[in-house]
Amino acid sequence: MFADARAKAHAAARLTSDERYRDALLVEESKRFGLPLDRRDRDDTVQGSTPHGQILRYLSTAETVSDGRILTDGGVWRLYDQRAQPRASSYFEADFRALLSQGDDGLRTFHLLFRRQAFVLQPGATTTFLEHALSEGRRYEEQVAQDLSDMVFGSVFPALVDALARHASKDLSEIRDAALIFLYRLLFVLYAEDRGLLPVHDPRYDDYGLRKRVRDDIARRTRDGDTFSGVATSYYDHLTTLFRLIDRGDPSIGLPPYNGGLFAAASAPLLQDVRLPDAVVAPIVFGLSHTPADGSGAPRFVNYRDMSVQQLGS
Repeated sequence: MFADARAKAHAAARLTSDERYRDALLVEESKRFGLPLDRRDRDDTVQGSTPHGQILRYLSTAETVSDGRILTDGGVWRLYDQRAQPRASSYFEADFRALLSQGDDGLRTFHLLFRRQAFVLQPGATTTFLEHALSEGRRYEEQVAQDLSDMVFGSVFPALVDALARHASKDLSEIRDAALIFLYRLLFVLYAEDRGLLPVHDPRYDDYGLRKRVRDDIARRTRDGDTFSGVATSYYDHLTTLFRLIDRGDPSIGLPPYNGGLFAAASAPLLQDVRLPDAVVAPIVFGLSHTPADGSGAPRFVNYRDMSVQQLGS
């Protein structure tokens, strides 16, 4: 796609297709409606090719003004950025059909990011709307990561260590290690579910995952001022089962094994010997799922999908 007829004509005069990319505003690849963007098209003659892989190849060969790429089947739209890292997973995705059910806000967001004006430098501006949005997104990501770090080290981790120390007569170093492993497991699942690395869209998984039965339930009850039991261990029991399923896998709910050691029972035997009550687990999960309240007075939900691997690691 080109900003104007002059840019298009200039591109047409170039000798090779790769050179023509340089005059383009962005590259769009449109597939037939309903075609999964991450699976190979049965009609594609290139063995192993997927729409996602195809657009990544464009990213490697094209040098355009805005560095923007769009991939769509007409319903699901993805916006890729040449400079994003990691490139393969750093894209914005909008399901237009789902946005139609969300009212004006969803459609407004889609329009702002995919309209022509988002890619064209407007009079008096030094950056395009899309470049500005990406810059603000990175700033927001850094702020969320800092807020989350403050939450983890200021309250979540100390509360977890204290709870394990009260429920297990173990050496302090063993308690600390177990608390770190429990924290890493929670962070892994939060990130993997928000990124779609765990089968959150499979109805067989949702009752066993963290999002619906633990994170969202705790958020709702916290907003409602509900009381969490100091004796019942429903959340901890659910998490312990989920961690075991992630380690071993469960084909019946569409879950492959992630047996890298983090979720193995032997990595933290102490966690198998204790059962933390809901009153302990709930604020830990809530703290990892929300950053402190802003001017509106309400805690802000953390979408791990928007965080880079580097931010999560730090």
